[in-house]
Amino acid sequence: MWTDESRFALDFHDGRVRVHRMSGQRFAPCCLLEHDRYGGGSVMVWAGIWYGGRRTDAVVIKGTLNAERYKNDIVEPIVVPTVQQHGLIFQDDNATPHRGGSVRAALRDSGIRTLPWPARSPDLSPIEHAWDELGRRVRCHYPHAPSTLEELSHRLCEQWALIEDSFIDKLCDSMPHRIQRCLEANGGHTRY
Repeated sequence: MWTDESRFALDFHDGRVRVHRMSGQRFAPCCLLEHDRYGGGSVMVWAGIWYGGRRTDAVVIKGTLNAERYKNDIVEPIVVPTVQQHGLIFQDDNATPHRGGSVRAALRDSGIRTLPWPARSPDLSPIEHAWDELGRRVRCHYPHAPSTLEELSHRLCEQWALIEDSFIDKLCDSMPHRIQRCLEANGGHTRY
C-alpha cells in the first residue's frame, strides 16, 4: 500500500497564464492578472492505494501533521487495520512525521511490514500520479472553483472516491517499469 500526503490550494493557479501584449503594454491593466500567491489557503490530504483498484478514504489533515497526529489519526485507525485485513506491505515516504519513534513502534508492535523508501523519490511512488488526477478532477468536474477550504475538502474527498479502479491498477502496474527506469537513470530523474 503506497501512501502519501499532498497539499491542495483554493487557487489552483499554476503560473502559466500567457498574455500577449504589444510593446509598451507591460504594465497596462488589461495585461495584468493579480494573483494571491498563497491561493487563499490550502488543505493537506492523506490517502493510500494498492492493487485491485483499492484505496483508503481521503483524510483531510487539519493543522500541522506531526508524528503523534500521524500515529493517532492515520496509522492506528487506518493503516494498521487496512494492512492487516488485506495482507499488504506498507509504504510511506521519509517525511519527518513518518519517522517518529512512536510511529515506528506502532507499526512494529502491530506486525506491519514496511517497504524501505529512498529519500526524495516521488518518481517511485504511484500515488503521486493519483494526486495529479485528483487535482484535475477537482478543477474540472464543477461549474465553479471552490470558495472555502471546507468546500475544497469536500470536493477532494468526493473526487478521491470516484477515481476509477482501473486508473489505480494502472498506476500500481507501472511499478516494475518505474524501478527499471530509475535503475537505468542510475538513481537520477525519470519521466515519472
